[in-house]
Amino acid sequence: MSEFSENTLHQALTLLGALLEEAKVSYSLVVAGGSALLAQKITSRNTHDVDVIALDGGDTRAHPLPQTLTDAAARVAKELNLESNWLNSSVSLFIGRDQLPELTWWSFDTRTYGPCLRVSYIRRDGLILLKLHAALDRDKPRDLTDLTALNPTAEETAHHLDWILKEILGQPTHPKLPQILNHLGHGHLLSRYQTAP
Repeated sequence: MSEFSENTLHQALTLLGALLEEAKVSYSLVVAGGSALLAQKITSRNTHDVDVIALDGGDTRAHPLPQTLTDAAARVAKELNLESNWLNSSVSLFIGRDQLPELTWWSFDTRTYGPCLRVSYIRRDGLILLKLHAALDRDKPRDLTDLTALNPTAEETAHHLDWILKEILGQPTHPKLPQILNHLGHGHLLSRYQTAP
């Protein structure tokens, strides 16, 4: 099965847009993850899927994706030899609009793939927040790789970690903070999140 390069991503979404036009339906997707980094040339790392975090510019939860959209995506997968779930909304099960700062939804890099498909990629600031949350939540090396590519400053890192810990996790610290902060070269921030024994 093919991975997504920047070219493959464009090809898949262009074909998806054409199939949606053929079906006379239109969708507006909000996309995060590796494909958002690829599309905006933040990284050249290939990815396996397109993470749809919301629909309708962020107003509608993405999971489950509409049947007409998944049907068209299945045809794209068959034609381009992609994973069957190359377009998926599983990320929206774990984090929704109500858990993200409004700024994340104000700043999109929006592209159109024909008249029936609009894709709004979350920009760098929102991607830093989402990748920090992913790095805390799971053990996948690509999250740290992507954070390196995003290259957040110490100020940006602290700002987003403060939000994640308070608004999403509801705790003052996290056992994975030393690994993440040291990886980013911001180990001096650890004292900010140390709690009294």
